[in-house]
Amino acid sequence: MKTSLLCIALTAALGGCASTTKTVDSTPKNPTMVMKADYYINGLYLPEFNGKQTVYTRSDRRRLDHDTKYNNILMRWANSHTGQIARIDTQLSYLLDHDKKQYSECPLSGCTTFSFADLKASSEQDEQYESYESLGCTVDLVSNDFSVEKTGQQRAIANVLAEEYQVKWQVVMQDSRAKKDTNLAQMTFWTTTPQAEMQQAWQVQREFQTGYAQNATDNPLIRLLGKEAYMAVAAVTGDIENTDKEQYNRFLKELGKIKGYPLSIKMEWYRNAQACQEKRSSAAQNNGVDLTGGLGDAAKSMLSGFVNQQKEKILDEWRKKPLFHYLYDITYLKEELVHDSVFSPAADYQLTDRQ
Repeated sequence: MKTSLLCIALTAALGGCASTTKTVDSTPKNPTMVMKADYYINGLYLPEFNGKQTVYTRSDRRRLDHDTKYNNILMRWANSHTGQIARIDTQLSYLLDHDKKQYSECPLSGCTTFSFADLKASSEQDEQYESYESLGCTVDLVSNDFSVEKTGQQRAIANVLAEEYQVKWQVVMQDSRAKKDTNLAQMTFWTTTPQAEMQQAWQVQREFQTGYAQNATDNPLIRLLGKEAYMAVAAVTGDIENTDKEQYNRFLKELGKIKGYPLSIKMEWYRNAQACQEKRSSAAQNNGVDLTGGLGDAAKSMLSGFVNQQKEKILDEWRKKPLFHYLYDITYLKEELVHDSVFSPAADYQLTDRQ
């Protein structure tokens, strides 16, 4: 009684008495592989951002949480704290918005969204994309070289000794005037000899990926690559061990040289565009300034044109700065007892869409 009277008396001054009762998670706990990682992305034409990832995996379900922060103050609006849950056992998946405490429920293959506004934006982007076909330029594949090298370099990552592997993939296309476009993808893997915890992680993650590939056949990546190549990509990124030799083509067999559990992955993409310059110049000259959208849109159009004109000057130093840079470091990997509730949207999250 005294507590209730005190609460009433202090309501006006303190805005009410908060309840001290905490919701108790009564769902069972089961063994779950828990992995945490930091990631960083930037590039010549990309905004710079970094984030943290937490992954919970069992043989029939997985949850990924991402906390992403943009470094540019003008991009802070794009900061996000999201999650995805894939449930093989129920054939369902969920998209989580932790900031808004909302979620969408979808088939296991994933959530799809559609709007006429998105369709319009997509069409505009397609028209602006300068593919060889859209430029009316014929090119031939000159070379497609792929190599993996163990460098012998060692370093400590998360207090674990790791060895370096370097991967290079160079594709060269040539036009009728013998001018060439060179695309170079460089990847660096720092791997360590897997201990019992890592071996267990590979086993659990393989069980999940195998079940996912068999059930989520509508997943765009699985549809594009096929189940075997999808599993091979999972092996390349260290999600599973690369032991299924029948799943590898020439490139993926080369990647099989990478031994151990990857603790750090870096990917960079460089491009030197020299082919089809006449076509590109002609296309740039035909792009006038459009005033129908107002001065703001016109300014963007002019800026875009300026960037296109300067692009070749930038690419003259194409090996100095990548068009795309990605760094992924694993900071924690351990099997823990985790509540089953982790693999479902929180009770206080609001359902906003069901597909």
